[in-house]
Formats: sequence, C-alpha cells, structure tokens
Amino acid sequence: MTQSPFVRLTIRGSERAADVIVPGSLTPADVIPEFIELVGETTKVSSLGLFTVLGARLDHTVPVGEQELLDGQVVQVLPLADAPLEPVVHDVVDRLTAIDVRGLWNDTSRPWVLGILSTVLLLLSLWFIPGAFSRPWWPVAGMYALTIVTAALKVHTLAWPLYAGSLLLTFLGGINFEFGSKESAIWWLSAFAANLAVFGVLRRRFLALGTALATLAASIGIFTLSTTLGATVEQAGAIVAVIALAALGLVPRFAMQGAGLYKVQDALAEGDDVKVKRVDVAISEAYEALSMSVIVLAVILAISLGLASALVAENIFAAITVAAVAIAMVFRTRHFPFALHRAVLWGAAIVTGVCCAQAIVASNPDLSLWLGVGVIVVAIAVYTVPRFAFRSSVNSALGRRISGVIERICTLVTVPALVGIFGVYSELLRTFQ
Repeated sequence: MTQSPFVRLTIRGSERAADVIVPGSLTPADVIPEFIELVGETTKVSSLGLFTVLGARLDHTVPVGEQELLDGQVVQVLPLADAPLEPVVHDVVDRLTAIDVRGLWNDTSRPWVLGILSTVLLLLSLWFIPGAFSRPWWPVAGMYALTIVTAALKVHTLAWPLYAGSLLLTFLGGINFEFGSKESAIWWLSAFAANLAVFGVLRRRFLALGTALATLAASIGIFTLSTTLGATVEQAGAIVAVIALAALGLVPRFAMQGAGLYKVQDALAEGDDVKVKRVDVAISEAYEALSMSVIVLAVILAISLGLASALVAENIFAAITVAAVAIAMVFRTRHFPFALHRAVLWGAAIVTGVCCAQAIVASNPDLSLWLGVGVIVVAIAVYTVPRFAFRSSVNSALGRRISGVIERICTLVTVPALVGIFGVYSELLRTFQ
C-alpha cells in the first residue's frame, strides 16, 4: 500500500476541535498524546482511541498514511468504553452536523441549560398561580408525563432536568400536607412509585423497574389484604415488615436470574463463545434490578416498622418483632457489597429506632433521658467495635460467624413473635386454663 507523506485531519474531542497535519509514517499510538493535549481531554491516554465518524477504530500499529484516510477527514478522540459498537445512520448525521464544539455553550450544555430554564419558569409560574398547590398532584403528574414523553423521544438531556424539576415540585407539593396524616402517606407513596417509574424509563432499565414496582405492588396488596381481614394498621405493618425481611434475602438471586447472569455462567461453563458486551449488560441489569428492589424494600421496611412501632410500648410481642426485624435487616447489610444498599437499609433501621423512641416516650416520658443515653451508647458501639475488635483476619472471621448466628436467630424469632401480636398465645393460655 502506498504511504502518503502527510495527512491532514480534523481531530474532535468532547469540547474542542483542531486541524492538524500528521506525517504519514507515524502511527496513531505515536500521535494520540499530542491529539489529546490539543483537544483538551483529561482522560488517561490508555483509555482513549481514535475513531472515524462511522465508528471504525484506527489501527494503532499501522502508520496513518497507510490507513486510507481522506484529506481533511474528521477523526474523533473517544473513550474506548464509549466507542460506538456499530455505525448507525443517525449517529453519522449527528456527528457530521455537530460542528459547534468550542466553549461552554456547546451541543452538550445547550439542552441542559434550556431544560433547567424551562423547568424553573414552570415552577415559578405554578408558584405565583393562586391555589396551584392546593391540588399539587395535577402539576406534578403533568411534569412526570412531560418527562416520560421526552425520555421516550430520547431527548435525555432535556428529560433529566425535567425530572429534577419534578422532584422539586413533588417536595413543594408534599409539604402542603400535614406531616403524619393519611393523605401525606398516600402522597409520598404515590410520589415514590412515580419517581421509580420515571427513573426506570430514563435509565432504560425496564427489568429493574418491573421488579421494583412488582415488589411495591405486592407489599401494598399484602397490607390491604391484612387490613381487610380485620388486622389493625399497626398489625398489618408488622406482617408486611416480616415478609419484606424475607424478600430481602431473596432479592439478589432474583436479580441475577432475571438479568440472565446464570445463563451466561452456564454458557461459559460449557465453553461457548460469550461476548464481553453480553456479560457487561447482564451485570449492569442485575445491579440496577438489585438496587431498585433494595431501595423499595428499605422504604417498605421503614414505613411498616414505623407503623408497627406504635405497639412496642404496650405489646411485648410487637417490641420483639420490630427489634428482630430491625436487627436482622442491619446484619443482612453485610451480604450487599455496595454502599448504596447498606446505606438505605441502615436508614430504614434509623427511622425504625426513631419511631420506637417516640412511641416509648409518649407512653412513659420519664424514659426519655435513658433513651437518649442508650442511643449515644449504641452509636459509639456500632462505630468503634468493628474497628477495634475485628482488626485481625481471625477476629473478622469470628465476627462474621457471630453476626450470621444473630441474623438467623432474629429471622427465626420474627414469625413466632408476629403470631403473638394477634393475641394467639394468650387465647391458647386461657383455653388450657
């Protein structure tokens, strides 16, 4: 192949572009550090590559003059992870027409700025309309519907600011309700479900969205069925909490199975040729499904345990149930390797503790001081004991075994204690007497 002595190229980065003349004897590996400096990229050289507008990657070992590049051809500096998998017509058109890549006002920032400004204007107009927030679900529903439409049209740079505005509008509308009322609970639960739906559509994670909404619907159905059969709201909360704790142990397996990780593992074990992209997609879908399901279960546990905590001062079995579920939930966080999952479960446990403390203080105000001291002692113990008692690997293994035993005991205790909330043991005792 004839080698061109010099090749004129237009190098495009994420923010800037540059016209260069490259000696044809140099390879892309030789010139990419200079290209990165010219277009102002901050990513490491090892994670970047040169691509044509059609998505074809330049061979880093072949000289530039031997790669049949046209005079003045556009070459992009892209992260290898974001490289296009295959050329698509609209991608080519977008890349050829997106020529404004200089400065802060570029093709990436423009939709964000317009979306944020339009959201702010909508919020201001709703704020100054008399009585607009007396029925806040109407503007909120409109905002969420607009977000769904923009996401369906794949205008994600506009959909995300609209979603942020929807969250703000949800908060502004929610504070109009009296805290703790039935209407407030319905409002926040509906807003939570709507946020899950919109977030799932924005991220294109329909498996995760379906798993999360199915979990939420099952919990609401169990709660409604329990109250219909004669249970009080507090007793129904205890039932939902115990079932949610059991579901928390099954969620990881369901997430991996639904995402197809087990099929990928079987294919690898059988020696089949599995593409890396398929593995990445399966892992990503499993993580999204697991994250959404754990967040939903944490919210359900916080609400249900908060309802059941109203009985802890007057029913010993309710106190045992709430304590066992909360402790098992906290110890179960060690099965989740991601900080997000552990954080939401710890948050649910803290909400449960606050609700229990309020119920106990309302029943016996003299215990408020002792409860405060107990909270301080528990917080110090939780923070210091793992750091000092389990420094060595032997002690860490012992700590994991102890926590596993405590978790199993608390899980086994929940069902007998839940039965006791309904007065079954006292009825049996009176029958035998």
